[in-house]
Amino acid sequence: MEETLRTKEAQNWLKCMLAMYKTRDAISELASGLFEKFYIHIRGILHDDHHISVQKTCTTCRDPKQGCSVCSKICHLIWDSHRFKDVNLKGPSWNNTDSTQWCTSSWELAKCYMPSTGYKDKPSADNTDFNGIINALYNCIWMQNFFADDLRLDNNICTEARKQVNKLRHIHSTNIADDGMISFFDCLLNLLNDARHLKGFKPAVDARIYLIKLKQDTLQVSEKMINDTMTKHYEDKKEEFRIDLIEHYRKTKSTVSISPMTEGLDKHIVDVFVSPILMHTATEKNGCRRQTGNTVKQYKHIFFNDSTHHNKVFIQGEPGMGKTTFCAKLVLDWCEAVSSENHEYRPTFSDLETLKEFGFLFSIALRDSEGQNEVVKMIKTQIIDMIYTENERTDFYNLLQNIMKNELCIVVMDGLNEWVDPSKKHVTPIMVSCHKKCVALISTRPWKMTDERIKDSEIDLLLEVAGITDSDELTKNMLRCLQNANQKTYTDFMTYVEERQLLQFLASPWLQSLLVNLWMDNTALSGSLCELNCLLLDRLFKKANAKQGYFPEEHPIQCFFKYKIYRATKRNSICAWKGCLLFHLFIRKVFSVYQTAIIKVRIGRTLSILP
Repeated sequence: MEETLRTKEAQNWLKCMLAMYKTRDAISELASGLFEKFYIHIRGILHDDHHISVQKTCTTCRDPKQGCSVCSKICHLIWDSHRFKDVNLKGPSWNNTDSTQWCTSSWELAKCYMPSTGYKDKPSADNTDFNGIINALYNCIWMQNFFADDLRLDNNICTEARKQVNKLRHIHSTNIADDGMISFFDCLLNLLNDARHLKGFKPAVDARIYLIKLKQDTLQVSEKMINDTMTKHYEDKKEEFRIDLIEHYRKTKSTVSISPMTEGLDKHIVDVFVSPILMHTATEKNGCRRQTGNTVKQYKHIFFNDSTHHNKVFIQGEPGMGKTTFCAKLVLDWCEAVSSENHEYRPTFSDLETLKEFGFLFSIALRDSEGQNEVVKMIKTQIIDMIYTENERTDFYNLLQNIMKNELCIVVMDGLNEWVDPSKKHVTPIMVSCHKKCVALISTRPWKMTDERIKDSEIDLLLEVAGITDSDELTKNMLRCLQNANQKTYTDFMTYVEERQLLQFLASPWLQSLLVNLWMDNTALSGSLCELNCLLLDRLFKKANAKQGYFPEEHPIQCFFKYKIYRATKRNSICAWKGCLLFHLFIRKVFSVYQTAIIKVRIGRTLSILP
């Protein structure tokens, strides 16, 4: 027996877990049989009331609300049988079910009555947890025919069992007092003793005998039973963590800013996103790197080399080319792969099933990891601490380390160029060697890849974001997002771009979005890249400080003269000068070859002429 289960309270916890899994097995058989009957009941209504033959089936309607006569009527009957159809239109969990299987799988009907996340990929009762099964039985009002207890009451045998099991699943330690254990067993026995059907249902009879012996310490608990229970518990906690992770990502990663001037102006990423051009970069024997001309168009070519997964994948790209957006879209693609909710979802690459091979994906922004150098601690700070309450975090942090050790995972680290190891020893965040099943995908700017501490042998794959596959599509997407009606058209915009010779700016998604925003704001441009940046600085300073000011005519950089740059403090002027210098270096594409000392000298010289 595991050391953690030696105490009386820990053994009580183990007994409760054994009782819960045994009861789950019994009610899963019950639910499987009852939903077969429910399907027969529905087909009977279709036959008697609508003259639809029992043999008539459909496997094509993905939107049953607008489907054929069979699917649309099944949809209506599912809705009509839901206990909470009239409470804020909550109703069935349509995202859980595959309506193309309604005529062939009764369990797809059952999943409409389960919680809205975590059950899409459960093909049968055997694969479904206690919470899903008990909710399906309770939420389908037709099931009242098989229960003596009145399920219309707020407190009934189903809701009480659900409450007790959820309490057990979220307990913060493996310790339960005797009175807590007794209360838990009594609740499950009340469920299994229901007089209408369960009392004489063979699996329920066997479960009652098992629970009574377990409660009275007359059941011999073998090492195998303990190990099986601990394995099931680990799998349940993993699934809980995965569901919470997906929900967290869909809340925090689903939008992207569509204005370089206003970060708060965001839209759903799928409404704007255009697939990037990822160019493969090879390393020669002499250490030189060159683009091969080959583009990567599938996830399997990013994460795998034949059947072996990569360890470290680097994605480099100049500022504004869409590295961060690509990382965010990858996160959402993974969510869709492991918990599909939208048949019309458009993944970045066609082989979405590749991402299904990864049980978990952890996404961290290295710019937010100041003072940290261990990946697991970054994940704890940015993900676990954001999802769970303080007394839950330790359990999930321990679970995280087991997952990273035993499960195939993706760890997305965005912005290596914005991170510095506090110990000054490591060039990339530390991922311990026992996490050998994790694939690290690291985005950065090209100059960071010149760090000699990044060994060629550590780079399994180096890709470069060379732009997007269709700049026209990005423009059209942004125009749709920036206006309610089509007052301004794509044709008008392209005419404007061509007349002012601005086509070269469409090569960068960031500059393109800036150009579209300025055009929508009726800001006329002459075609100068310097002008674009002055306008951007003007808007940013306006956002930061409401005090308006002008640069004097004798100012050493005349390109700022005509703009209302808000320079209420000397600091704002310094920031403007730094931005000008850094942008100049970026445009010349020589930033990576400047040594730190030279950059400091140039900044110093520039700032020395400030008033």
